[in-house]
Amino acid sequence: MLPLKKTGNQMPDFAALYAGKIKELLHKPPRKNAERVAYLHTPFCRSRCSYCPFYRYTEKKSTNFAQQTATMIEQWGTSPFVSQAPFDIVFFGGGTPTLPNAQDLNHLLTAFNKHFKKNDNCEFTFETTLTHITPERLEVLKRQEVNRLSIGLQTFDENLRKMLGRPSTLDNMLRKIRMVKEAGFRFNLDMMYGLPGQTAEEFADGIRKAMDCGADNISQYQLQLFDDTPLKQSLKKGKFFALLDEESVFQMQLAGLETCKAYGYKQWNLKNFSPGGEPCRYTQTVYKERDMLPLGSGGGGMIEDYSIFTFPQIEKYYEAIKKGCYPVFQLKKTSNEGLIQKKLTGILESGKIDVKSFEDAFGTNCLKKYRKHFRLWKQQNWMRQEGKNFEITIEGMRHFMKMKKVILT
Repeated sequence: MLPLKKTGNQMPDFAALYAGKIKELLHKPPRKNAERVAYLHTPFCRSRCSYCPFYRYTEKKSTNFAQQTATMIEQWGTSPFVSQAPFDIVFFGGGTPTLPNAQDLNHLLTAFNKHFKKNDNCEFTFETTLTHITPERLEVLKRQEVNRLSIGLQTFDENLRKMLGRPSTLDNMLRKIRMVKEAGFRFNLDMMYGLPGQTAEEFADGIRKAMDCGADNISQYQLQLFDDTPLKQSLKKGKFFALLDEESVFQMQLAGLETCKAYGYKQWNLKNFSPGGEPCRYTQTVYKERDMLPLGSGGGGMIEDYSIFTFPQIEKYYEAIKKGCYPVFQLKKTSNEGLIQKKLTGILESGKIDVKSFEDAFGTNCLKKYRKHFRLWKQQNWMRQEGKNFEITIEGMRHFMKMKKVILT
């Protein structure tokens, strides 16, 4: 990637700068051994959640996004990379991908499905908030072959939801989730722990409610508090309870884990649980190669060993589409070591290291390099050995960020 140097008072035209390389990548035939993923990012939300640090636009700037993105898909949908093989996984994330009205969603998905062929067992997920679960949107998503929703619930507690900037009554939450279930979608519920004023029992009770709703997957996430967020500013001013200490947060994580297991949900990585241990394929890190094409504004992906990011600035995104350019903001060749580190951190998060698959994917020398860490972690009781393979222990979950830091250095 070229350094971000201004030319006079102007930033370079990145879409033009990377036009040759992105065209080369998209005009190659698809790799036969790689899992194929399409990720489309919608950078808009109705309002900003108090804890959210990400680059976002509010709803009033979302006009024409669906139409413009449909145009982008039409422009590049006939490229060999897109057209010559079906996709295994499709994920519409954000932001709030269900923010456009039903008519605009239908327009965007019609263009997408025209060009992006999908395998029979393709996992096709839309992220959504409770607010944007409506009969009209659900009907469009179902008709357009979406088979899974990921709902950013965070908590069933009405007071905590107000603190997060996502007010809703318990009755409304349960009603919206019933709508999703009755429409025939599989669905994930995101549940957040470590919130100011939250207790381990309250978090466990929320997990029980999520399972009682029939969630096909439950994702348990710790609150990450960033400086440039309304919640951080409010905490500084003493408006809410103080943040929990590290041990209390860890005990909350364990309470969620034990509650899921008590209900028969199986853990398939350090954050996720499902009734049969079936993973979300988009979230799961696999040993084999993966190509992910980023679409929309602010999307990230990787084809071969090139990381690709589309314009987060919506005006630049529209401008590139108008010129017929792929809206690339960054395109960078990743070193082999960087690829291994990225994949290994994802595999580590699965909680298990399959030594044979690791060696097949990365080679004997790479295995020797990292095996010494696995053995050290075993001595520290952060891992246990099952045959030739390694699994992260409860104590290892406590120290996971330290383990991850070792992989990345």
